[in-house]
Amino acid sequence: MSMKETWIKVIEYASKPHLGISRKIRGGYSIEFNGAGELMSGDVVFEIYDQYLRVIVEEAATMTNMYFEWDKIASIKTVSTK
Repeated sequence: MSMKETWIKVIEYASKPHLGISRKIRGGYSIEFNGAGELMSGDVVFEIYDQYLRVIVEEAATMTNMYFEWDKIASIKTVSTK
């Protein structure tokens, strides 16, 4: 299994299907990429493409789009409630 396939499995574990190709983070879950120190939770949507991962974070007045190259993802941390 390639690391890209591993990262996709981790994202699938922490999310649920949402609007076609998108996945939305599950309630009670948070996710962090590459040890950035910022756990994302709430309205977080993932779009999984062959070349990259798009992460959309919607907050009160803003929507942030982040794009990750699969081979640039070094770590993914998930946190969930018990």
